[in-house]
Amino acid sequence: MTLGEYNVYRGWTLPENEDPNAKGFLVEYEQDLVTPNQNHPDHDGYISWSPRSVFEKAYLLEKAPLEIEAVNRAPHQERVVDEYNELLKKSNALSSFFDLPLFATLSEDEKSRLKNQSMVMKAYLSILASRIENF
Repeated sequence: MTLGEYNVYRGWTLPENEDPNAKGFLVEYEQDLVTPNQNHPDHDGYISWSPRSVFEKAYLLEKAPLEIEAVNRAPHQERVVDEYNELLKKSNALSSFFDLPLFATLSEDEKSRLKNQSMVMKAYLSILASRIENF
């Protein structure tokens, strides 16, 4: 979602000094039951917009498939590494899809679902990476 799209979605006027074409992500945080903070009627949690570079530094893994050190592992550990590598390829492909013209033609609901899918994939990658680091 671009910054301009996010401002339209929120019903805000984009400040003149900001680029409406800046690429980024709509981020929805889970509702905190102790101190609920819902700031948009179409979302259960708190939403915000994150510039792409900031989002990727915070949520993308820095490791690439070839950077996982090859050591003697048990078969079940090798399966975790294989799963990580396969998921990383799929996650990267989905992230690349966001920049294609076809993505812009999708409904806002479908775009949101794909962004949510991407965030879940990255969280899953993080869990797998943590497991691999602790072999």
